[in-house]
Amino acid sequence: MFLIDTPRRKGSGWLIEPGLILTNQHVVADYPRVTVRQSVDPPFTAEIVATDSLRDIALLQFNPAQVQLPPQTEPLPLGQISNDNIAQALMALGYSGARLNGNGTVGPAAANIGVLSQVADFGPGNFGRNLVMDTPVDPGDSGGPVLNANGGVVGMTRAVAEQTVGGQR
Repeated sequence: MFLIDTPRRKGSGWLIEPGLILTNQHVVADYPRVTVRQSVDPPFTAEIVATDSLRDIALLQFNPAQVQLPPQTEPLPLGQISNDNIAQALMALGYSGARLNGNGTVGPAAANIGVLSQVADFGPGNFGRNLVMDTPVDPGDSGGPVLNANGGVVGMTRAVAEQTVGGQR
């Protein structure tokens, strides 16, 4: 997990393969490069190599030979989900409440647990398939992975209907 930091906003991202991070397009906007902050190791810069505004996805690239990552850092495995999984547990990871430490690190991402309510298909012009879940997420969690009970990534946090930070709804 990573905190994606731009001059205007912060979001979350996750490693999909060595040197590649996935996040939301709305997190990185039109910036060619972003700062990527880690829980323990120093921040680094990643280049935006592809975006898809229709699906709100952005691909960030960095040189893993030049970036210090914790030894256990591995890409997150992909999982599957369908309407057959209604009421099953989901976990959303993200950095909505992150505070920068003096050395530029952000500590661990927050893990929020909830259940899947629906897999909704809003059509090709409206972000396609979406997970409807009661997992609490807030601004800053955008771009973070949503995992099923087996630890596989089944989605990515994109939007929130109600904000929960600070106990306000």
